[in-house]
Amino acid sequence: MSNQVKHILSIESSMKSASFVLILLFFATFASAQEAPKPGKFLQGRIEQIAGSNQLSDIVLRKLNPKLDTRVPLLSGTEVSTYPAYFIGRWGGDLKVVWSVNAPEITNNLPQYRLGNIGSVVLHFDKVADRVKLLPTVIFFPVEEMPVSQTVINTTKIKAENIEAFKKQTLDTGILRGVPTLPLAKFDGEGLTGRAFTSRVIHDSMRVLKPGVVEQDVVLGEWKDGAFYNYREFVSRFTWYGKDKIYAQILIANYGMSKKAVSKTLMEGWAGSNWKLTAQSIAGRLDTTWEDVVRRDGIE
Repeated sequence: MSNQVKHILSIESSMKSASFVLILLFFATFASAQEAPKPGKFLQGRIEQIAGSNQLSDIVLRKLNPKLDTRVPLLSGTEVSTYPAYFIGRWGGDLKVVWSVNAPEITNNLPQYRLGNIGSVVLHFDKVADRVKLLPTVIFFPVEEMPVSQTVINTTKIKAENIEAFKKQTLDTGILRGVPTLPLAKFDGEGLTGRAFTSRVIHDSMRVLKPGVVEQDVVLGEWKDGAFYNYREFVSRFTWYGKDKIYAQILIANYGMSKKAVSKTLMEGWAGSNWKLTAQSIAGRLDTTWEDVVRRDGIE
């Protein structure tokens, strides 16, 4: 695999060579999927709220402003501060994009949001102090190649050890080639034109929707050159099917400054306790070792 292939295309990542993020500035409505087993339809979690609304809920942001409505959200289950202990360990598998909708203004169909595309992931749950947490997670997709347009130049952010060389190579060749990734975490980096991108967590909550079904909701605020421009929301729902497998649903929603959604995408799939097979697959497409992937991406 060439050095270009080793450059990692990402939504939010930190790689040895380079990683870059294409920023979506508009969002749209959501669709429904007709495949893969899911928890019973009676469940009402954040995934269902996002699917049925095009607005970032003020309830999600209520901790930022005491004047907002502080009533309890109409959700199933109970709010908790930790995952159940039986999730502890690593789980590996493939997640398929089953719902994906962009606003009409979005013309670049990113691989991470393409309907039917499949990403591989290793989920690591571990005890931190007195809580069980999902540690930093990155979803890896098959190798992609895309032309570098003016939009890509204006909205791409990178984090790399040799960032100047990577920027020069990308602009000189006009091709962005690599493994698209979707990190479920915050990201700090630099744009192709030198712009500074940063993000921070502004909301993090968790609910047990019913025994064996846990959903975590994280909202990030994102800034470009010190100016706020975007909200990004990750909802991770895991259903326990015993010691050998879990079912994962990951929803990614992006919102503009008006808090209106401009992109919603849902990925689903099984993850098993034999996570090393998935780790080897990911490392193989990156032409490196899993230990190096862990170090470069900040996976724990």
